[in-house]
Amino acid sequence: MSAPREAAPVPRDTPGGRPSASPGAGPTSPPTGRRSGASAIRDDARSLLDEAARVPGVAGVHDGDATLADRLQRAAAGCAAAIGAGADPAAADPDDRRTLRGLVVRLHRQAQLVDELELQARATRITDCQRGLARLRACTSTQALVGSVCEEVTRSCGLERVLLSRVEDGRWWPWVVNAAVEPESWVASWRERSIPLDELTIETRLLREHRSELITDTTHRGIHEIIREGRSTSYVVAPIAPAGRVIGFFHADHRVGGPPCDATDRDVLWRFAEGFGHLFERTALSERLHGRRKEVDEMLDVVHDAMTQLTAVELRLSAGAEADDPAPASDRPDVLDSLTPRERDVLRLLVAGRRNREIAEQLVISEATVKSHVKQLLRKHGVANRSQVIARHHGA
Repeated sequence: MSAPREAAPVPRDTPGGRPSASPGAGPTSPPTGRRSGASAIRDDARSLLDEAARVPGVAGVHDGDATLADRLQRAAAGCAAAIGAGADPAAADPDDRRTLRGLVVRLHRQAQLVDELELQARATRITDCQRGLARLRACTSTQALVGSVCEEVTRSCGLERVLLSRVEDGRWWPWVVNAAVEPESWVASWRERSIPLDELTIETRLLREHRSELITDTTHRGIHEIIREGRSTSYVVAPIAPAGRVIGFFHADHRVGGPPCDATDRDVLWRFAEGFGHLFERTALSERLHGRRKEVDEMLDVVHDAMTQLTAVELRLSAGAEADDPAPASDRPDVLDSLTPRERDVLRLLVAGRRNREIAEQLVISEATVKSHVKQLLRKHGVANRSQVIARHHGA
């Protein structure tokens, strides 16, 4: 067996930690020039894998589904097996065996470095994901939440193309994309288009399993046509299921012609989808409660006015005919002189047509306090309801 040849140049990483077409250093050289420590570690790992791939009997070192650290460990195991594969060890070339043993040691060491690097990168991305969800908590409506979420995925999850879709009545509806995807031709033809969730799609399976998935082969029949029109070669998909029922999906990748998606992309998007589902559920519930409270407030205002008018009628009946009609405004002292500053504020807004809730919000007081002031205004004006206060104020 001859000694393995020097590894050919391999791609180095971009600033985002992804490979690009720049030459790398040898497997044991330290980081030099503008290369970051992370880029150097990954470049050295790929060079070692290229070297191991040339050893007879070593296969699977470039398996795209496995992590870089796993591939290094697999290559080390294959090289170790090759050392003892000769039928007559005594006849083997000692230099070849020594070279293979050195390669096994370097592969193990590089696997440890890559594993530490990937754990650190994963922790950083999960932290960024949590920060993105925290920013979304500032949204006070579901409309604002949906309008911001795709851009937040690109910002905090490290993914470049994002599609948010919703699921309704067993159908899948592409809905919102981030700004980088908006100009692409396929978006207009598929947005708001109803897609049946039949048994041929990966999304149908995820409806039942409630988990995210990494897709590295977009050519098999389970991939929907929308993915092919978007020209994804690999992507990650995560269901949104805040209450145990899938209401939508995130689909994301690293742009057309970009680096492939990996397991970390899948896990980070899954973490984000879980958090977003809870945020959406909370915001939707808050909106419904706010709407119901508004309806109840309006009903209470109507009931309060009716009760006030009924009470005034009862008082007039019990007080006799002389008290039935209040004195005309021209025969009474100036009502405004008898009002407190706060009653004047309430009167001004009342005349402007504001309801009790709106008056309370503008004056920063409770609705109960507003109702008390309105009651005093009715009494001081000598009228039975709000409409009569407004009429008296305008001299009608």
